[in-house]
Amino acid sequence: MSNSLMESFAFGGREVDVIDLSDLLSNATTAFESLPHHIDYTDHAGTIPISERKWGMGAEYWRAGLVWAQETVTLCSHSGTHIDAPYHYAPTSGGAPARTIEQVPLRWCMGDGFVLDRVGVDLVRGITQDDIERELERIDYRIKPYDIALIRTDVWKFFKQPGYDQKHPGMRESATRYLVDAGVKSIGIDAWSFDRTLDIMVAEAKAGAKRQLWEAHYFGAIKQYRQIEKLCHLDAIPRPHGFAVVALPIKLERASAGWSRVVAICPRAGGPQARLVMVHPDQGRVVDLAQAERLRPRPSLDAGGRRRARIPKRRLDPSQLPRGAVAAIRTTPGTIAAV
Repeated sequence: MSNSLMESFAFGGREVDVIDLSDLLSNATTAFESLPHHIDYTDHAGTIPISERKWGMGAEYWRAGLVWAQETVTLCSHSGTHIDAPYHYAPTSGGAPARTIEQVPLRWCMGDGFVLDRVGVDLVRGITQDDIERELERIDYRIKPYDIALIRTDVWKFFKQPGYDQKHPGMRESATRYLVDAGVKSIGIDAWSFDRTLDIMVAEAKAGAKRQLWEAHYFGAIKQYRQIEKLCHLDAIPRPHGFAVVALPIKLERASAGWSRVVAICPRAGGPQARLVMVHPDQGRVVDLAQAERLRPRPSLDAGGRRRARIPKRRLDPSQLPRGAVAAIRTTPGTIAAV
């Protein structure tokens, strides 16, 4: 994988691989996009007339006779890698006004990620709850609230070819409901749309099966959640879980979606890990707070000679540090920074 797709560096006290999961928006695909876009480029010489018109300053005023470069972009809020707000699906959700993109909580935008491999699923059948449950069992993962689910189809590999929007196996309502009911607020897919392809849904709707039309999207009218569409490189994430996802949308007022640069942050095996430790005032040694229950007093005998109840073991919160202790961050063995 080229350096433009992954970079490795220290972040948050640990060594990480950061993988770019976003598509490149360019004029090369404009002719066959379902939602066409266009980028007008103005180079450093092309903005000289702007300087002359605004301030009466020609090229002779600017270093090397060049001003700035800029672009004028015409596109839909659902172009490129983007995040759908609940308002995209319906004006209300669960009986309340649906959130627009600038109202989406930051808590939904970052969290632990997991990848569900659904490459090769039949396009007509789509991705069902059974698919989700079997894949979760295969990767041995239990969903937590605010986890970010990534649905891998590998259809992103066709994004630069006409007809890519008719190649993906989309989500069915049952699969969407299962994830959202488990606490997921953001579900991403490496395809043009979240539901099955429009040609399949339209044909079924005209044959009388209207209930299935846009069913995964419409579930957002029952429970609010976000979709992340047109992701890329999910196959580059080295493990099915044990990484974080950051997917922050551009804030557009009252909008149904916003463009996003989405990344996966994967801790590197064997790299230095940041741990919260303390220097204990009595024992004079560095102690990992995750093991700090060992510092708690041993049970003693009461007046009747009976052992007092043992204090249950639990991870010590920094606010519970013993009087005089010094909190610190250990990034590598032997390296301690006070905080």
